[in-house]
Parts: sequence; structure tokens; C-alpha cells
Amino acid sequence: MKTKTKIIIGSLLAVFLLVGVVVVGGFAYLFYRFDDPEVRAKINKAKADGAAFGQTTDQNGCMEKGFTLAPATESFDVSNEYFVKACLHASRPTANFCDGVPLLFDRKWFDDQCDRVGHNTEQCTVAFLAKRDFCRLDSK
Repeated sequence: MKTKTKIIIGSLLAVFLLVGVVVVGGFAYLFYRFDDPEVRAKINKAKADGAAFGQTTDQNGCMEKGFTLAPATESFDVSNEYFVKACLHASRPTANFCDGVPLLFDRKWFDDQCDRVGHNTEQCTVAFLAKRDFCRLDSK
């Protein structure tokens, strides 16, 4: 084999190895963060609080509460989404609640919904993500 071919093959192998290490390292970090006891405790508390609040309201009430939750302070804090989901499961049904909810992530739909309810915040998007999951994944 010529030297030029060996250099190209060696370079490609190095790139693939580097990409592999980055991907595996990224997944390990994500697993570590989501398995963090503090994160898990916060999610469990959010689920319990959401279920308790849901017993006192209907599904629209869960959404309204979701719009007003304090924003997440960390990138891996998904407790607000778990709060809204638990609330939706525990709450009284609202007629036509799931009508028009998309199956996939549709940024325009989320933006339109937040504009319609007058809450153009990240928390609004989080609440509608929970609604989408509840309507299209969880409630079937």
C-alpha cells in the first residue's frame, strides 16, 4: 500500500474513533445526569405535586398551572414537564382537550398555542410538550 493511502485510512480511523469516543462520552454524561439522585428526587416531587394538584382541577387547570411554574434553572431539569403530565393524568377530563394536538414536534403549533393563551414563555412550551405527550403517547 502506498504511503498516501495509509495516511488517508489512518486519518479516517482516527476521526471515527474520536467521534465514537465523543458519542459514548455524551451518552454516559446524559445517563449520569438523569440518574443523579437530586434530579431524580426533584422529578419525583414534581410528579407527586402534579398529581395532588390534578385532583383539584380539570385538564385546562393543569395547563394554566404549567404556564406559571418557575422556569428550570438547569438544562437537565425536566420536572415542570413531569408536573404537568402527572397533573393531566390525575385531573378531571376537559371536553375536546386533545383535539388538534400533533403527533410529532411541530414548533409552529407550540408557538400558535402559546400565542393563543397569551403565555409566550418557555414554560408554555413545556406545558404543551406535556400535553402533546399526554394526548399522543400516554393516554392511549
